[in-house]
Amino acid sequence: MVDLYAFVLRWYEEGLYTVPPPCLLSKTFRDTFSDNDSKYLGPISCRKVGKWGNSWGSMNRSKIMFAAFWVSFMGAVLLSITFAALSNQASDIRVANWLTAAIKMENNSTVIKRHVYAGSILAVFDCEPKDNPDCPSSWEADRYWTVDACKEHGSYCDNCAQAATSTVTLAFFGLLSMVPQMLVDLQRSTEAGDLNCQKWVGLYAAIFGTLSTLVSLLQCYSQCYANLYSGLKNEFGGSISLSLGPAYICLIVATILKPFDLWAHWIVPVPLYHWDPDHPEYFDENHRRTAAEVRKDEQHSLGKVSTLDADLELSKPAPTTEQRTWSGLFDCSTSRIIPVSLIAENNAPSNKIEDVHAMQLTDIVE
Repeated sequence: MVDLYAFVLRWYEEGLYTVPPPCLLSKTFRDTFSDNDSKYLGPISCRKVGKWGNSWGSMNRSKIMFAAFWVSFMGAVLLSITFAALSNQASDIRVANWLTAAIKMENNSTVIKRHVYAGSILAVFDCEPKDNPDCPSSWEADRYWTVDACKEHGSYCDNCAQAATSTVTLAFFGLLSMVPQMLVDLQRSTEAGDLNCQKWVGLYAAIFGTLSTLVSLLQCYSQCYANLYSGLKNEFGGSISLSLGPAYICLIVATILKPFDLWAHWIVPVPLYHWDPDHPEYFDENHRRTAAEVRKDEQHSLGKVSTLDADLELSKPAPTTEQRTWSGLFDCSTSRIIPVSLIAENNAPSNKIEDVHAMQLTDIVE
């Protein structure tokens, strides 16, 4: 549990370096699409998209991408729940449906309640109380969204059938866009793993996913929800109430979450040396390195080596020096290191040494 916590903490604070896809390691691909302007994409080419963002996004890269990954993950879970509406079991549709209609009618002081549960391929009809003659047995049948099944219910049934089928198709494409979206969230969490084309993929995957789920929401509402009330009212009369089903609510929340990933990729720029021709390291082959080399450089720059990265350490020769550790005090006024043993031998009072800091030192003895 401690190791998992350390892993997540490092992911949040430093990012999680992942090896780029094989195509991005190809010099031809990167020269054509990533590190140069594309004549086909013009102002939205990978290199020009790479410079979008600001310094705040660059400084908080790992934290922003950490949040973007988990927001995308939550959206993927919610979109997965909507596929429960594809079930052909009445018990499942009663729980996971797009829309629910409740019809309340009074006949000779008897209250009759009819319910319609709209799934993706199946519509469930219930009627209570079941022993009432005004609850025909046909209402107890679970019907598929077909032309024959909708003949006796009017045009609103056909509209809902088309909307329910197309909604789940668009939701599927929205879920499919989550796969590259989450992978790019990981890839861009470190500067070493960031590339122009990765940002391009992250941005447009988020745009495509948002539009897919948004269109499915609007289609279901305009074709089914907006017509269902008037259709049922004309057919049955009585008091009618409509409500959004669990599948539709999950789709709404997933659609609301998607723009966060779009914002995250927009505000975090790609490192300067990937898109600025004036940068001294622009188009430098040294930036096309292995995971082990990148992690080693990060560790040295941070002045620490994590045990989680032991598998990424490059092979190195055995040390030829002898190390001896000793304790001392650093006198900031004279910029001298005073061994503790020397202070003890001379009985120097600690209050005579001004502005000092205890430290552990290591001598390298040839």
